[in-house]
Amino acid sequence: MSRPLRIKLCGIRTVEDARLCAAAGADELGVVFAPRSKRRVSIAEARAIRESLPPALGVIGVFQDAVFDGPEGIFATAREVGLSAVQLHGAIPPDLFSSALGAGFPLPIYIALQLTDRASLPDLSSLRGCARVLLDGPRGGSGESFPWALAREARAHFRGAIFVAGGLNPDNVAAAVLDAQPDGVDVASGIENASGRKDPALVRAFVHAAKAAAQDLPREISRASAHDQESAMSTRELPELFTSDPGPLPDARGRFGAFGGRFVPETLIPALDELESAFREARADPAYREALARLLCDYAGRPTPLFRANRLQTALGAAARIYLKREDLLHTGAHKLNNTLGQGLLAKRMGKQRFIAETGAGQHGVASATVAALLGLDCVVYMGAEDVRRQAPNVARMKLLGAEVRPVEAGARTLKDAMNEALRDWVTNVRGTYYCIGSAAGPHPYPLLVRELQKIIGEEIAQQSLAHEGRLPDAVLACVGGGSNAIGAFHRFIAESSVQLFGVEAAGHGLGSGKHGASMARGKPGILHGSLSYLLQDDDGQVAEAHSISAGLDYPGVGPELSHLCATGRLQTLSATDDEALAAVTLLARHEGILCALESAHAIAALRKLPRALLDDPRSVVVVNLSGRGDKDLGTLISALGGGAP
Repeated sequence: MSRPLRIKLCGIRTVEDARLCAAAGADELGVVFAPRSKRRVSIAEARAIRESLPPALGVIGVFQDAVFDGPEGIFATAREVGLSAVQLHGAIPPDLFSSALGAGFPLPIYIALQLTDRASLPDLSSLRGCARVLLDGPRGGSGESFPWALAREARAHFRGAIFVAGGLNPDNVAAAVLDAQPDGVDVASGIENASGRKDPALVRAFVHAAKAAAQDLPREISRASAHDQESAMSTRELPELFTSDPGPLPDARGRFGAFGGRFVPETLIPALDELESAFREARADPAYREALARLLCDYAGRPTPLFRANRLQTALGAAARIYLKREDLLHTGAHKLNNTLGQGLLAKRMGKQRFIAETGAGQHGVASATVAALLGLDCVVYMGAEDVRRQAPNVARMKLLGAEVRPVEAGARTLKDAMNEALRDWVTNVRGTYYCIGSAAGPHPYPLLVRELQKIIGEEIAQQSLAHEGRLPDAVLACVGGGSNAIGAFHRFIAESSVQLFGVEAAGHGLGSGKHGASMARGKPGILHGSLSYLLQDDDGQVAEAHSISAGLDYPGVGPELSHLCATGRLQTLSATDDEALAAVTLLARHEGILCALESAHAIAALRKLPRALLDDPRSVVVVNLSGRGDKDLGTLISALGGGAP
């Protein structure tokens, strides 16, 4: 099992029964609005049940047939009660389901299907956008069962959660769990006494038996044949890439609103056109998508976990539930490999043998060197001399992987200067060289290309949040330098108005000191590295030097899509100083046993700066994109903290 078994106890009619089921260990409760059900409750009764329970406990509304005037009526009921999700039965799917998706329904939608045998299992691939499928007996709510093994077959065609119901009770739920291997179980009549009330002994026995069976699932799965396991891997674990349209932005000129575009020497225009065409063709090619998906899964280690940081939450004094998206656990130690794998395969496809890159913190350089070694490419990495000094472990890693690291002595000798030199190299050697930009910055199509390769982060956050909480998060935070980890985490949620987006910039010695990297908070539009974006500038319009203790945020600009989101108000900006980031490294290490990168520590530090209405609400779900691990920063940390924090 990839996550714990969730237990939903349905048909709750009274506050007393709700409290009984919550105390027994249920993860979710179901309240039924179906007019013909003997378990039907009124809106007032359902609201009283919701208000009697802890905010973290999910309450699912069960609707049957189109009796609530479509999506608007169902959502009005859900909002009045405070439901976590809606579950649709009977004649509702697929018509109401599809119309709800088209209307941007703001809660997770679960679909219930009545089964009798294999022939009654419909095509689940059409339910894209559905968070969960509940497989029930031929007459939902009647206590009749179906062949539980059908749930395993359903997994091959549906990427959301699979729950089983129908005929479950304390005596057979263990067998059902081991046979169906579901993500959750749902029971109503199997825990009721003769009068139709929830029976305390049956409720406790059901929850205990289901949880005990879930502990045996890994051993049960291991008994499958190697062929079955390989088949399951290929159908369940490979991410689906580029299935959604990139959307209206950037436009044909590579503009995100007023930002982006191409401001480069004429010699690079044909190369950028070639790259744009090659990526468009690769994106549509199933062979390219499968090759990248397999590397992301089997080589890089996707999906990365979404971890509930309970002790961090307590240390912060927060009521909101805090999760960490563990990109630090990806191979090479950061999110950068998502991008370099895609661009490395593109370089091979285009016949480019020489692979060059720029790097600040060194993580993109390491990821580039890693992919070059994997694919047999010649690799050159440009790195500011100051970053070579403070990121020595990553320099050693790049060299061990076979890359040539070229220190850049110009300017402030940091990321901006490394990117300048990489662009000069590309202009000179454009015919046989592929330039792998690591940030969602630079001339079109790079901001689009990097975003499309990194957006898997946000897509996984959405799926995992639905699995953990039954809904999307209320807020997503990410540190912002050039912007690849941030736009990767944010893009899935741009159209989800209920999800707040927070970009955390480097405040350095303070936003008023002039020594910071807060391009969105303190910059103005300007041209850098081939595109128009927010940029730190002096009074004469010259690029100002950025400062951050984290090499990856020590950059005076930000990608054009993040600039657009900031300018339009969709993205809110926060910042953290060097000292706050250092304190956040220690806080996370001491309370969760995770040593994060200094870049990611800025996002951890900014948790304290979230709006109080969000941070103090126990119903809030907040996700921090933990973009990288901190072993690369040990030298800086030891120097700054004197060998360790007190």
